[in-house]
Amino acid sequence: MLEPETQICGAVVIFDMDGLSMQQVWQFTPQFAKRIVDWLQESIPLRIKGFYIINQPFIFNMIFQLFKPLLKEKLRSRIVFMGSDREQLYKYITPKFLPDCYGGTLSIPNVSGPQWLELLLICDKEFAAINSYGYRKK
Repeated sequence: MLEPETQICGAVVIFDMDGLSMQQVWQFTPQFAKRIVDWLQESIPLRIKGFYIINQPFIFNMIFQLFKPLLKEKLRSRIVFMGSDREQLYKYITPKFLPDCYGGTLSIPNVSGPQWLELLLICDKEFAAINSYGYRKK
């Protein structure tokens, strides 16, 4: 999100639901759905160009009905359920931009937990600096 190119062009999201348990499914309450939708549509400083849901269990198709009325048409039209059909995914994303776990050829580094933490802490400093700008309260 900090890269100007990403800010202009936006990003696509692959939401892989492989291994989703029933215990996790029960967390999708109407209140949780509203929070997620508000966060996606109103809070993230990112243009979502596509939201591709893969390996979703059948029950999630029903759960999505909780989210659907809360979605603006623009985002709703960008959400695509693909199941395990990789060919459908390739219609939206060229395999050279996908990691091998999705049948692509993109080489991605194996990042450990401490490395992720370091990156998040760097981003936290960036966000704190960005949030320091703005208007003073009267």
